[in-house]
Amino acid sequence: MLTRLAMDGGLIAAATSIPDLFLSVRAARRTVSVSSLSNVLGSNIFDLLVVLPAGVLVAGTVIIDYPRMLPIMAFLIFATVVMLVLARRGFALSKRDGVVLLSLYAVFIAWMTAGSFGVLPRS
Repeated sequence: MLTRLAMDGGLIAAATSIPDLFLSVRAARRTVSVSSLSNVLGSNIFDLLVVLPAGVLVAGTVIIDYPRMLPIMAFLIFATVVMLVLARRGFALSKRDGVVLLSLYAVFIAWMTAGSFGVLPRS
């Protein structure tokens, strides 16, 4: 059941994030960077405060293994700090900053994929 919830949650997150990606890129190209950044942050806040609890309500109960989640949360906090440091210049991100953030995302996806296929040892 938990695997099914994770799969459905991942599909829902992707389905809600892809349109936001296009809107953010379009706003950034039009040099409306505030709209781009607020769209990304708002989308993530919505996913955390609405989509995640809705999934829990549908599933009934979800058991969270905190020791296993701690490294993931630490990485996500690190990525957030990196984004804030990069955006310190009037909330303007350069192409180089975008490459850094996309690289962090690629590392995170590779880490999660490796863990899903059992390549990495379980903690």
